[in-house]
Amino acid sequence: MRTLANSVLARIEKQRDLMESLQAQTTGIRVRVSSPDKVVTVEVDGVGAMTGLWLGPGITRHTDSSLSMLIVETAQHAARASLHRRNNLIKEFTDQFGRQQNEALERWDGTVTTPRRPLSELSEHQSRDYPERLRDNG
Repeated sequence: MRTLANSVLARIEKQRDLMESLQAQTTGIRVRVSSPDKVVTVEVDGVGAMTGLWLGPGITRHTDSSLSMLIVETAQHAARASLHRRNNLIKEFTDQFGRQQNEALERWDGTVTTPRRPLSELSEHQSRDYPERLRDNG
């Protein structure tokens, strides 16, 4: 026999697994970008921090200032790509977490209950009489 508490615990475990998966995926993000002339290659992690810098043989064609500008621009491109990838993972996580949060829960007698939506998700009209409806409907 499954109780409401068992259903809640099962949901919590699924959401924990989802969070662990997100952490592993974001921790594992590595993005490498090379400059158009392939002189500079930059690697960044999931938060856009530089983890590697490689300079190619064409480095002597650049002045100090143009090389430093090329490094910064390449690092910015890599960081943007990394953050874009991270944001996509977070959006996917948020969608999945929300779907799990709204799944029906099974009670001991086999009936199901759907979770109430948070007050922040209700329209102004719905939230105005929410306390009364909650009291009346339990």
